[in-house]
Amino acid sequence: MAFDLNTAIWPTVIFYRTCRSSRRDVILRRADDSKRWGRFDGFTLVELLVVIAIISTLAALLLPAVQSARESGRRAACANNLKQIGLAFELHHDAYGFFPFGGTYRHYPNMNSSGSPCVGSDQTGGWAFQILPFIEEDALYHCNDLKTIESTPVSLYFCPSRRRPQVAAGGWAQGNALIDYSASNQDGPEQVDAGLNLGTGVVRSSHVVRISKILDGTSKTLMVGEKRLCLQTLGDGVGDDDHGYSVGWDMDTVSRTDMPPERDPALGCTIGGLPLWNGLMGSSHPSGFNVVFADLSVHHLTYTIDPKLFSDLGNTSDEDVVTGFE
Repeated sequence: MAFDLNTAIWPTVIFYRTCRSSRRDVILRRADDSKRWGRFDGFTLVELLVVIAIISTLAALLLPAVQSARESGRRAACANNLKQIGLAFELHHDAYGFFPFGGTYRHYPNMNSSGSPCVGSDQTGGWAFQILPFIEEDALYHCNDLKTIESTPVSLYFCPSRRRPQVAAGGWAQGNALIDYSASNQDGPEQVDAGLNLGTGVVRSSHVVRISKILDGTSKTLMVGEKRLCLQTLGDGVGDDDHGYSVGWDMDTVSRTDMPPERDPALGCTIGGLPLWNGLMGSSHPSGFNVVFADLSVHHLTYTIDPKLFSDLGNTSDEDVVTGFE
């Protein structure tokens, strides 16, 4: 049989043309789909605005929850600070047989002839200096350098809801290490400068207090709590935020309980016509302030606490019935 070239290659040509045609059809279909669906690749202005509105709404709903969670954490850290301070008071009592002394009115720590800090009613500095060895600040307590003592911030003495460890920024008190907590109490007739009062609490300036003298019971006696400060002048070295943590018997370190507590004011440094530095308790927390009792229990008292009840909590021996303080 004669070989016919045209007959032999024709099926191959037909197959090639068929494949080529199919490939072209696929490419065209893809191009057509791309054009067709390409109209939906972006967002219209209305759609974009709707998405932004939804995101903004969700953020507005979530932000208060996030802030509340953060405040809860800061409040818990503050309560832990007071727990450690209360424990230091107890350890001080175990070591010496009495709670820290209130110190001498606006005096700083003093040392004996050997260079060691004086103890008990001989110590002119405040309670916050006297408990340093019991909060792992023994080196600061025994440094025998008054300037170092006055100017070294102690992190345990600051509430994280209010500020980080801070020293006074200016004025005569520049460099003094500050404090957010104060002992109970400076109750008495003097309303402007409570440091002139003798007090009725666990910390006093006239004598040391032993646990046996807490006649109302340790579970019903306020020992240390947060003090109210003006946020406008925070750290400026004014009012009851100037002498610092180491000072004796001053509103920087001892507050009163015979006047109602207040939340930190953002502006205006007078409350009820009285100067801000009248030694009130309070804090930057929204609902109340933390305190530690003489039995080491930590409580969150509200700003609306009954004034009589608050005064009874601060007094070690009024022997009034105390209930419902939370």
